[in-house]
Amino acid sequence: MHVITLIHGDPRNFDNFSNWVNTLDYGSKAYCRRFALMDINIQEKCLPNLLGDLKHYYKGNMVAAYKRNSWIKKFINMVVKVMKLKKVDIDSVEKTPDKWFKGMKSEPGTVANVYLYPLGGFPDKKVNGREEI
Repeated sequence: MHVITLIHGDPRNFDNFSNWVNTLDYGSKAYCRRFALMDINIQEKCLPNLLGDLKHYYKGNMVAAYKRNSWIKKFINMVVKVMKLKKVDIDSVEKTPDKWFKGMKSEPGTVANVYLYPLGGFPDKKVNGREEI
């Protein structure tokens, strides 16, 4: 069971809360994962290279959503429309070959790695004819 929990408070306590939950054992250990939105800023000409690397962590089926995938995808499409985001098509790029890929280092003792699903993007401002990142 995934208990989606909204946490509101001082961000300095988020790790303490996660560590506390990770110590709970009811015959089955609980562990925390986080949903987060990140703004990865990169020049548009380099975007395919970034997407090729991100594809190592990409989960098109939205891990752990199971039967709710279609509902979640509809919600994501609505958010993309409301925010007027440009489509970021990670499916159209090839995954960076393993021999060239340098992945992130996971913290020792972590249960799961990172899963991502890009929502969309928006272009940078042009300043003096150049992209500002």
